[in-house]
Amino acid sequence: MNAHGHSDNFRNNLKQVQIGTYHNRPVWLRVPSFDCGWYWGFGYLGNTRCHFHLDGLATMEPKLSGKNLYDQLVEMFGETLTIPREKLWQFCEIVKTVYTLKEAAEVFGRGGSHYTANPDKDKIAIPEYSDRINNELIPLQIQSLWRLLTDK
Repeated sequence: MNAHGHSDNFRNNLKQVQIGTYHNRPVWLRVPSFDCGWYWGFGYLGNTRCHFHLDGLATMEPKLSGKNLYDQLVEMFGETLTIPREKLWQFCEIVKTVYTLKEAAEVFGRGGSHYTANPDKDKIAIPEYSDRINNELIPLQIQSLWRLLTDK
């Protein structure tokens, strides 16, 4: 199955998961999606009043700057954090892996970091790598993440 098929499958079969409460409002982890034909929309958090990202918690709360994701989540959500502590390191591992894979897929797909034209674009762009990451590895990690979040 390609990334679009996985994305459709996730949209139809996964539900957003509440991960905590921020300013007395529930915060939901949105179901990931493959967007614009080239990248995974992943790590989106929010509710009806705010939208932010797992990799940008320090933007919401500057006091979280310089802390790892585990500590950021514990400090930001406190006792409202719904991810059990015994699963939190694995949650952070999977999240960081997906973000790292996303970045790698984008570099392999575009042939660079997209600031400007990379003089080695033809050597860096490896569509097979980008395709494997987007079509196999990221969906595998998303499935593992949702299993971790929903298996009680």
